[in-house]
Amino acid sequence: MTDNKLIDDLNDLLEYLYDSKNGFNECADLIKDAKLEALFDELERQRKHFSESLYQAIVQAGGKPVESGSLTAALHRTMVDLKSLATGSDTAAIANEVKRGETTMLERYREVLGKDYPANIKALLQEQASAIEENLKKIEVFAGI
Repeated sequence: MTDNKLIDDLNDLLEYLYDSKNGFNECADLIKDAKLEALFDELERQRKHFSESLYQAIVQAGGKPVESGSLTAALHRTMVDLKSLATGSDTAAIANEVKRGETTMLERYREVLGKDYPANIKALLQEQASAIEENLKKIEVFAGI
């Protein structure tokens, strides 16, 4: 039997991952700072890997994964703000927007991790959440926060 709540929560995270991957891709193309561009490229690759892993977990749990992001997600708004900033040269402001997006993503992961889901799902989500926490540290260093 498929756990619809689990599938819904995982698909919600998958939408966030798609949104952030697309946002990082667009920002990497627009940014003028080489170090920040490299960070965006790294985060985009990470999101691709995360989304592929989560997609497979949804299939294995008997669900149908979403195929694209949600334009209504709070993370999307963060990415839109970030894209707007990327055309400027204020790297600290850009890094702060990335931090805000990563914080939003991490909060959602923690919500799902707080639920009573199978150990294999929780292990995958914990691994991804830990990587997002590491991203926050990198961003704080980059921004001088």
